Amino acid sequence: MPPISRVFLFLFPLLCVLLGTACPAKGAHCSEIAPTLADLERRFACDISLAALDVQGGQKVLYRADNRFAFCSTFKFFLVAEVLRKADADRSLVGKRLFWKENEEQEWSPATRGRGGEGMSVIALCEAAMTLSDNTAANLLLRLLGGPFAMTKCMRALGDRDFLLCDYEPRLNYTGTELANRGENRLPQANTATAAGFLQAMRTLLFDRSYPDFSRNLLLQLAGKTRTGTGRIQASLPKGATLFHKTGTGFGNVHDLALVRYPNGRECLLVIFTKNTQNVEKEDQAGRVARQERAMSEAVWTVLEYLGM
Repeated sequence: MPPISRVFLFLFPLLCVLLGTACPAKGAHCSEIAPTLADLERRFACDISLAALDVQGGQKVLYRADNRFAFCSTFKFFLVAEVLRKADADRSLVGKRLFWKENEEQEWSPATRGRGGEGMSVIALCEAAMTLSDNTAANLLLRLLGGPFAMTKCMRALGDRDFLLCDYEPRLNYTGTELANRGENRLPQANTATAAGFLQAMRTLLFDRSYPDFSRNLLLQLAGKTRTGTGRIQASLPKGATLFHKTGTGFGNVHDLALVRYPNGRECLLVIFTKNTQNVEKEDQAGRVARQERAMSEAVWTVLEYLGM
């Protein structure tokens, strides 16, 4: 291994510590609906972390929003956003073709499987990562940005002080604590985020004028095509509401983050994480995910009603 690579491997955990320092979420912790959300946690045997913002009204709802969760594939929303931001400065980037070897393909690769030789354009990989949560596409885009450390720096620029990415797919689905339990040297907060941090990053991306309109419009086009997680935030929305979202699922985690746009022009940002807290006998993975999705949809409905949306 070249000397520079050895130095990077030595310093990367330290940099992760420096970048991973969390700051407390600020906003309304809404004691009025906290008992309802706690009851959902008991009924559906899962931990819930939630952050929501009425964009036009400014009211914020936070429930356990500083708790760290493995973010799973939800980070791909921000990954695609950063790639598209770079494309604003160089429009040729979206058409650039990336190639890969067969042994680089990950288990969940519905769009990229077997296409490494012919390659795919960056915009096609963005669509695959966002709408289908394709893991090979995500790894290619992450490598294009400069890797996990570069992605963590991007999140800092968006105002998220909690996000910490230290691995590629599929290892990023394990927290540092889980990897340490398997004998690997990882910080406990590795591959985790908070709902409060994600909410701030989404607010910056979608409503801060510093993010280019070209990139924002493309991002929302792709997020509006997401095909996963119809039983989550989408299940709680009234007729006529438009959803732009990204899901994440794995190892007991069932998540969703979204921009919801109503016909009257009101908008709401939502981030909801859930983590299974018990093993139910004879319950398969599909049953567990469905159970947590019911908790999510009821929690989101409660929050939206509280916000008057």
